[in-house]
Amino acid sequence: MCEMKNRSDAEKVHTINFVHTCRIVSNTQMMTHNANRERHMKHFMIRYEFKNGTTEAWHQEVGRFIKAIDADPELKGRIGYRVLKNRDNGSYFHLASVSDDAAQKALQSRDFFKAYQEMTRKVAGGEVTATPIEWIGATA
Repeated sequence: MCEMKNRSDAEKVHTINFVHTCRIVSNTQMMTHNANRERHMKHFMIRYEFKNGTTEAWHQEVGRFIKAIDADPELKGRIGYRVLKNRDNGSYFHLASVSDDAAQKALQSRDFFKAYQEMTRKVAGGEVTATPIEWIGATA
């Protein structure tokens, strides 16, 4: 409700009362929703052996790439990206998910993607494998 205080025209103050009208969703319901959404996305696994540079510098670059995706209003929420490393050696696994072909094309058109793709090839010594993968199942 909007109410006006008794003041001159130059001093009028408006207040707005907000009422929460959304249904509260449990963590389980939210996780199920996210899992269903992710299940229908296109997924890719990128694999390589780390061969060039320092892992610290590479991890910083990975962080910058992820932040660039999240900062892009056209990509945020439409691209999922996770980077994992084998604890026992230099094997890296990137799991990428895209909501649709348009999101994939938008990502591939970005300068930060092209630079990151090139850096990935460099740290891998030119040997990078990208494989389309299917979602089979997951825990809640």
